[in-house]
Amino acid sequence: MKYSKYRHEGDSLELNLFVKGIGLKSLHLGLWPKGQPLAFDDVSEAQKKFTIKLISMFPKDVETVLDVGAGIGDNAIYMAEKGMKITCISPSPSQEKHFVENILPEYENVNFIRNKYENLDINEKFDVVLMSESCTYFPMKKGLEQTNRYLKKGGYLVVGDTFRKDNRTTFKNLHRLESYIETAEKNGLIQMENIDVTDQVIQTIELIYNVLKYIPPITEVILDFYKRMFRRKYWIISKLVSTFFPQELNIAKDILFDAGLRRADPELFLEYITYRFLAFKKEIDS
Repeated sequence: MKYSKYRHEGDSLELNLFVKGIGLKSLHLGLWPKGQPLAFDDVSEAQKKFTIKLISMFPKDVETVLDVGAGIGDNAIYMAEKGMKITCISPSPSQEKHFVENILPEYENVNFIRNKYENLDINEKFDVVLMSESCTYFPMKKGLEQTNRYLKKGGYLVVGDTFRKDNRTTFKNLHRLESYIETAEKNGLIQMENIDVTDQVIQTIELIYNVLKYIPPITEVILDFYKRMFRRKYWIISKLVSTFFPQELNIAKDILFDAGLRRADPELFLEYITYRFLAFKKEIDS
């Protein structure tokens, strides 16, 4: 099963695990100074540095931003407090709920649209389209066509995300960096900046891996305890859950045991993946 198959449910689980469980205020990777010791207490500060650096790539005098895949709104809040008007889009019900409850009541210059980016159809253009760890969730060509559609002339696409280094099919859900840049240029988006920050985000990957690698053995210990203590009840409950909630079980297993753990393996990450901050400018109006 591909991790992206049940993306909405996965978003909800990730939100609960990393935000409610661990206490993070963001879902994206942070930027760490080289040589800084790893500590969970420093993750939120690293994530703030990520946001500040990414937004610093905007052109001057930005008024309107389309925040594609807005997560839990940490980027949107930062931009809103700078006086920008932010339109956030995500297909995730859990992220919409978070915005409605925690962000929209406080920030009048932020609004939220629950939709897939590839299906978005609004009569508005923006100074910046921002994709913070979201460009891999929709087809490359369609995503860049949509970006060209919604950018004003002279507007910027700013991306912070993981890309495949080459044509190897490991992590094939990620766009290949060279192909992404070529496709952007074919859609009238000229590359302005290309910053490799892989060595500044790998620390967060290592921390996530250190959390996730303990989930399978701990889960096995807990399940074994319940099997022994409540043999009959456990069998009945297990049978009911596997019968009526097979999709939910597959999602949890994929994120916490299989794909999630593999995505966070630092060695695999460094071998196959590069993390880039990219900025493109739209030269011609469409």
